[in-house]
Amino acid sequence: VAKARSVQVRTAVTCAASVCTRKSPRNQGATFRFRMQPFRLATVVLSAVLCVTPATLWPAAFAAQASPVSSGAVDTAASVPPPSPAPPEPDLLAPLLEGMGFNLGLWGYNRYVADYAFARISPATMARNLRGGWEWDADQFSINQFGHPYQGGFYHAAARTHGHGFYAAAGYTMLGSLQWEYLMEKEKPSYNDLLTTTLGGAMFGEISHRLSHAVRDPEATGAEWLTREVFAAAVNPVGGLHRLMGGRTDAAGISGEESIRWRVLTGALLPFFSTAAGEDPAHSTRVPKSNTELLVLYGDPFETRAPYDHFILNGGFSLNRHAAATINARAQLHRFPLFETGGWRGMVVAGQSFDYLNNGVYKLGVSGLGAGYAHRRAWPSGLYHSLHFEAGAIPLGGVSTEFFRKQARNYNLGGGAYTTSRTVVGQNSSWHIALVGDRYWIRTRSGAKGDELIGFSQLEFAKALRGRLGTALHLASYDRSARYRAHGTRVELTEEVRVMLTYGWQ
Repeated sequence: VAKARSVQVRTAVTCAASVCTRKSPRNQGATFRFRMQPFRLATVVLSAVLCVTPATLWPAAFAAQASPVSSGAVDTAASVPPPSPAPPEPDLLAPLLEGMGFNLGLWGYNRYVADYAFARISPATMARNLRGGWEWDADQFSINQFGHPYQGGFYHAAARTHGHGFYAAAGYTMLGSLQWEYLMEKEKPSYNDLLTTTLGGAMFGEISHRLSHAVRDPEATGAEWLTREVFAAAVNPVGGLHRLMGGRTDAAGISGEESIRWRVLTGALLPFFSTAAGEDPAHSTRVPKSNTELLVLYGDPFETRAPYDHFILNGGFSLNRHAAATINARAQLHRFPLFETGGWRGMVVAGQSFDYLNNGVYKLGVSGLGAGYAHRRAWPSGLYHSLHFEAGAIPLGGVSTEFFRKQARNYNLGGGAYTTSRTVVGQNSSWHIALVGDRYWIRTRSGAKGDELIGFSQLEFAKALRGRLGTALHLASYDRSARYRAHGTRVELTEEVRVMLTYGWQ
């Protein structure tokens, strides 16, 4: 048992650190030697234990030691099933303790294993950070725009596991980020880390919490039960650890039956055109020749009662030389019905969005909050069409640029606005035509001063072939117009056609 727990601790800390650590090590390229003083080794072990142990088990462990030994008497009332207990109240302290444990474990890895300079903290650095101001940091794009939101998802999921709703959990996410920025790094706190960790972390944490809850089936047995539990733990490691250790795993704020539709797409690039001049003279290599995507549709947007009762998650990647990573998430926070008559339903919506694009065309990472309009029309023959339009603010976004370079950072940071739209016409489980359009405006606050106007459009023709198997044709366009104060205007256009094989919901 001790050996298994050791493996779990070492694996959890290593996996978390691989995503959330940042900055270059002091001796980059040198061979690492695992030499630790006993105090340092004890610090790492203690940090790891605190990181992976649900806080609800800490008081339980001491209570178990103090509990009296059973007298062996038979309780005749034990055979009577007790009434269903009321949901327990949210635990206010446990999410804070688990956030601190996670931060301490991550810091222990950064300091004593990876030996990153930024992790050499002391009471003096903490006091200076608490007294001093904030800055824009110079981390690489993937760390700031993906790593920090992923880290924030752990804080959010911990609060949700302990019975808190979406907005309260978002508050715990901010507290976890503030503790990390002020106390766990030698450098000054950064504006962009706090914003991306809080906004993106709330989205990552809520989606992982809901998906893991929906995947589990209390009536499943054998291999099916094991498969569901492993997948749920992979999606939401915090919830998985709680279940493994017998801790609390509440589903507060999840209303009604959860419905999930999913689709996997994989295919290859056909025609390609780009006016973008990249570092590689062969411009066509800047766009992946093949890619795979996972599309998840959670809940019915017209039946929501709580934040995230409906969301859309689309993630893509490629394994060739120029790997692509795309994450597009759209979540519905609230709805306000307007009409419901005949086959028509319409409403005003409030929503949250997250976009991460690093596919060789350009880099884009934004978190947004907005409002819009949506309607759906259904006909008896199974035909339907739907529309969703939303516009909102971008508190913080990052976009690649050719005119700014600071350490590992080659992108601008700033705020702005966005619009997103989806129009779908089709027939249930047979075919559909979908038009998606996203546009972003970002005004630089840190980097090459100016304005970035970026757009993505895609037209999809999809047809079911047999059962869950189908095919799709994608026509996509990426456009960018950058107007810099000191560097003039830069305009780019990239267009592509892809043929995809699909499996899942059609």
